[in-house]
Amino acid sequence: MKWRLVAVLLALTTLVLLVQDVPLAAYLRTIESNRFVTGVTWVEGQLWSGRYGDVYFPRERGVEQARHVFLDGNRLAERFAALAPHEHFTIGETGFGSGLNFLCAWDLFVRTAPPDARLHVLSTELHPFEADEFAEALSPWTELAPLASELCAQLVSLPPAW
Repeated sequence: MKWRLVAVLLALTTLVLLVQDVPLAAYLRTIESNRFVTGVTWVEGQLWSGRYGDVYFPRERGVEQARHVFLDGNRLAERFAALAPHEHFTIGETGFGSGLNFLCAWDLFVRTAPPDARLHVLSTELHPFEADEFAEALSPWTELAPLASELCAQLVSLPPAW
């Protein structure tokens, strides 16, 4: 059953490409090259995604935005502070992006949770940054630099969608 579905999808894709007069090899090369290019850069003070044609956050207000939307919006300060000794707190997030939400949550956890509590973060990212992109994206916030360095030291290059 699964192979039939794959065959039908492949046939439909090929048909669409033929109707649109797009060479299959060129189409597949485009998809493959786009899978590994994040296209992240700073444009006029904002971290910009060339892939999505959108900003991640403004350089001046990225941390404030993460704190307001992610930390305050989920009441993480009070929830971290209310943890019992040895308790675990788990965050699930789709779209790890630049890791700024993660770093802000980690920083808040270190400052407010009991010392023996544990934070677990599970996140996915279709187009993961490379370590140098993380370092550049997180460089404006010196208060997060120790955690950002620790994050970058732990990163391994992964294919998209891992």
